[in-house]
Amino acid sequence: MKLKYANMIPLLLTGVILLTGCKNTEKQNTISQPPKDDIAAIGAFLPSGSELLVPENAAKKQSIFLSAQAGMEAREAFLLYRNTTDNRQAHLVYLTKENGTWKIKEDMETGYLGFDTFELTDLDGDGVKEAIVGGAVSNTGHDNQLAIYKLEKDKLTKTSELNYDALSIADYTKDQIPDIMAITKKQDNTSAAGLYSYEKGNLKLLSQIDLDPQGFFEHAVFGTLADGEKALFADSGMGAHSMLTEIIVYQNGNLEKVGDPLDHVLLKEYPIYSRDINGDGIIEVGGMYIPKGYEDAAFAEIPFIDTYQDYKLDGTFQVVEERYTDQGQHFYISFPKELYEGVTVKRKDNEVLLLSTQGDTVLFQVKWAANNSLPSNAVVLGKTKETSFYTELKEETKIPTSAFHLMEEELN
Repeated sequence: MKLKYANMIPLLLTGVILLTGCKNTEKQNTISQPPKDDIAAIGAFLPSGSELLVPENAAKKQSIFLSAQAGMEAREAFLLYRNTTDNRQAHLVYLTKENGTWKIKEDMETGYLGFDTFELTDLDGDGVKEAIVGGAVSNTGHDNQLAIYKLEKDKLTKTSELNYDALSIADYTKDQIPDIMAITKKQDNTSAAGLYSYEKGNLKLLSQIDLDPQGFFEHAVFGTLADGEKALFADSGMGAHSMLTEIIVYQNGNLEKVGDPLDHVLLKEYPIYSRDINGDGIIEVGGMYIPKGYEDAAFAEIPFIDTYQDYKLDGTFQVVEERYTDQGQHFYISFPKELYEGVTVKRKDNEVLLLSTQGDTVLFQVKWAANNSLPSNAVVLGKTKETSFYTELKEETKIPTSAFHLMEEELN
């Protein structure tokens, strides 16, 4: 798991780096004259030589969390950090505010390598928030542990635990109370998705559904379908190189799967993860197809066209993006909607041509060379530290030059 550090504290709170001093948390357990800003005051408890930790998959990307009732000032807080001078394990600090002064009530060694999630929310509808803490116990990106804590004035009380691979906290049952959706491993090492409610300090399994036992779970994203239903999108490796996406929703008291698992989108030839590719809040499922002219080509020679689809609850879907992706050169070219299923590919040394399936008209050209070897007639499309991508076509094509993107642009 890639851990995000927040040791550059000014990004989160101005001035706190100046307040950490050389004292340890054990000794520096109060601030007699706290700064007006609660965040700065809490940040001052960070032990010297420590790193603030940001939960990898939390809804809020921060290291300090304040808890307050509606309309009230914060009276409880949490600080997430790792001390680089000890065993580098992640710490959870619980603080309360008494008479205007923040005090540490607990500085807990969690046993985690880093935090996966952290959320303060009322899980059972009793008007009191719980602290939901998830952390990584290995570097695999899976093998996480969840702990739920009851917030008490002088201590945290652990009420429930759950081992999980991926997790979401949202109202799946539509009762105005958050639920927990999690992917967990079964005893036979296959994976399952479960929906849990939190009642009287315990996690209650409402429904569970197995992921395909032939798959190896790799990636999950939680979001919505095109018709607004909350869903889990689980991407699992199948065989040597294929991938299956399983879409799971909660309907009529049970978890159910959406769509035909054998359609050309859910079951694809190579890994392509589900994600919100266009920023509209709907999760798209990645798929691919063989372009015209490669029907009989050797599998390794096929330049697949990538597609991204929005699914609905009834299993129907529509394409929202088609693109050619060059994994070797780390770029992609998006197609205008009117050219969907109308593009094929011709690859040469240091060149890719996108051609119309109707008459082989050139729709786009991209070539690449070292930055110091560009021809004089090059129209540059993009640059990396060592390589320039360009076209030599002067006339306008049906795929505009703005459709070219380096992969790093999408990752930023």
